Amino acid sequence: MKSFFTRLSSTNLVFLIAKYWTLLLLYISNNTIIVKNILPRIFFLGNISSSKNFYFMNQELQFQPTLRSSMANVAQRGSVKSLRWFSMLLLTFMLSVVSQNLYAQQNLSLAASADKATAAIGDNVTFTVKVLNGSTTDAAGVMVTYPIPAGTTFVSLSPAGTTYDPATGVWTVGAVPASGTVQLDFTVKIDVDGVTYSMGEISAMTGTDPNSTPGNSSVIEDDFASSCVSIPMYFCTGDAINITADAPTGYTNYQWFKDGVAIVGQTNITYTITSVGSYTFTASTTTTSCPAELCCPIMVRNTPKPTAVTGITKALCESTVGSNQATFDLAALNTSIGGSNTVTWFSDAALTQSITTPAAYLSATGLAYAKIDSAGCFSSAPINLTVNPIPVPTVGPFSDVCSNATSATALNSGLPVGGAYSGTGVDATANTFSAATAGGIGTYTITYTVSVNGCSASVAAPINVIDCTQPLGSLGNYVWMDTNGNGM
Repeated sequence: MKSFFTRLSSTNLVFLIAKYWTLLLLYISNNTIIVKNILPRIFFLGNISSSKNFYFMNQELQFQPTLRSSMANVAQRGSVKSLRWFSMLLLTFMLSVVSQNLYAQQNLSLAASADKATAAIGDNVTFTVKVLNGSTTDAAGVMVTYPIPAGTTFVSLSPAGTTYDPATGVWTVGAVPASGTVQLDFTVKIDVDGVTYSMGEISAMTGTDPNSTPGNSSVIEDDFASSCVSIPMYFCTGDAINITADAPTGYTNYQWFKDGVAIVGQTNITYTITSVGSYTFTASTTTTSCPAELCCPIMVRNTPKPTAVTGITKALCESTVGSNQATFDLAALNTSIGGSNTVTWFSDAALTQSITTPAAYLSATGLAYAKIDSAGCFSSAPINLTVNPIPVPTVGPFSDVCSNATSATALNSGLPVGGAYSGTGVDATANTFSAATAGGIGTYTITYTVSVNGCSASVAAPINVIDCTQPLGSLGNYVWMDTNGNGM
């Protein structure tokens, strides 16, 4: 400590200007020597223990000589020279006490850092907080208030046994050795995007610190520290970006930057971000150049939307004739429409009416909408659903056919036209029936099938093959036969 005396130009008046601008006044009044702290700024005379003839009064140290003190005897005998000598002796004693007081103070400071500059939601980040003792004496009773950052979840703490409460953010440090450091590491999980920053300060200590006051929340003192991590904010390509960024209050001359370039005219405390980039700001302050909010940029990034395959049509026949509805398996289309992305289904274009059972979706002709999600971005695509009606065919009745008929019987009664005939004795290409091919006399089934838009239906009718060679009667030597098949 450097200090000096003013020249002793007066018999009873001496000034002392000590380090940190503490001014002491020494004077003699009524046989009492008084040392007075005129500007009590950093330390107080009360640090000197009173004993016997020393006592304190309003920041004054008073010494009243007694007959038991040889110096006092000299003072009481009225020797001005002795009083002057005694004043110098007492002043030297006071200077020694003041020096010891100053050197006994602990100069503590706080430092903070994070193990990564950028992170993503779900990542773990470890913050390190250090208490540094820059003095030559041990510090005691040290406490630090350093809450876990907002938007994070506490994970773990090291070293083991550290008295840190993540619920309150209070770290009971205790002792910090002279010229030593005590360190705390805590890990949190990132829950939100933007800028995650932590800050805290030394909140208590035994004794005084020459350049900071514990627990006063002053960001310009060295017992305050902060650190931060940037978590990029992702916006889907083509989506509107509207972020209101706020700088901390209490500063002046704000200037916002995008990708390191000053944004013209943006000198307010807030700025609205509308495009991708990295955004920072500067602001004037008297003692620190980089508070937490200034150091880590606000990162805005684009995420491309997934590609959806469009123009897909799914057609089914109605479930029952006349119902005009069919059960669609939309889930079977997930890969073809969205690839490996997540696909959810909706019945409306606004994607508000969810299809809860896409694997069995009963619907009439219309549209279903697929929502394809990838990394928080989505696109959508309509799917055409077509329900085709089931045809209702008719056929027959068929006339009997003689077993000995020499030509095939044409089949042409089926409706709607264009269907196909099938059955025993039927030539599906010629649409004819042959009794001989069928196997002779008997009853056979002819089926008529119609297919429209992939939907098929069949109807069947019998056809009889009869024996047209059987005589009907005889008279004498004459035999009567029904040669024209009319029974006569």
